[in-house]
Amino acid sequence: MARKVPTLKQARQMALRGRVEEALPLLRDHADKGDTSASASLAELLAFQDEWQKCLEYAGAFIARPQSVYAGNIFDDMVHLLARAGRETRQWTWLLHLTQAAEQRVEENIAEYDPSKKEAERIRYSEIFQGLCAYAQGEGARPFELTRIFGVILPTQLEQDAAYQLAAQNALRQPPKSRNNPADLSRLRFILAQNYNQEAEGIRLYEDGQMPPQFDCAVFVAKAYVRQEQPDLAWNVLLKYVPRWWPVDRAQVAPVVLLIDSDLASIMNHERCETVLTLPRGPEAHTAD
Repeated sequence: MARKVPTLKQARQMALRGRVEEALPLLRDHADKGDTSASASLAELLAFQDEWQKCLEYAGAFIARPQSVYAGNIFDDMVHLLARAGRETRQWTWLLHLTQAAEQRVEENIAEYDPSKKEAERIRYSEIFQGLCAYAQGEGARPFELTRIFGVILPTQLEQDAAYQLAAQNALRQPPKSRNNPADLSRLRFILAQNYNQEAEGIRLYEDGQMPPQFDCAVFVAKAYVRQEQPDLAWNVLLKYVPRWWPVDRAQVAPVVLLIDSDLASIMNHERCETVLTLPRGPEAHTAD
């Protein structure tokens, strides 16, 4: 009897369990047959393996047909990976070609959208593709986060400090029952520190054991440690919490924020990237073989 070939779902489960070498050829097979959701999964793993040329190819295939997944942040992640792949490979002409090809398919990709959302999506895709084209033509202007591509205007730290003080004062006016619950109060304090970029407070809460046990909280603390020039402490936080990373779409198989955030990318050497891939994570963290 012929051996049953694992499905795409099973290939992703392998990747999430840390069995990446088994998952890679299966994902590549699905991607090469035209499943662009598999292309996204494959691009994530290739990036962690420092295979940026191949990552460029598969992430480029995905952005040409992003409707194969339901979560919009997958598209954003692929754009970020393309930008870093361009910097790593210096294949600026190829990145420009892939982006322009994707831009030409915008109308096709939004054809089935609700009419009330179509114009907003058309504008969003067009602006991002124009930004990525400019990025390629400028040969990779920093930063990795590509705030100019995504049109993000960040508040200054002074503005965030003032907003944090006001929010903290308002938090103390919560009902007595909420104020007297240590766990709830710690969670609230950390959320405020995270939302208003209070890095010192985030580190303090983490070191006092008052950080919520979530991957995105660990990312905030790790970034703060990097900015304090303590890369080993940053890595220790990430290493502990990678198993708590959770995909928001079936296509996600790895925490690509570690590679596309400029602070975190600075500490992710080859060995650490390989370690992340071997760690069971997400829904498979508790069911690994």
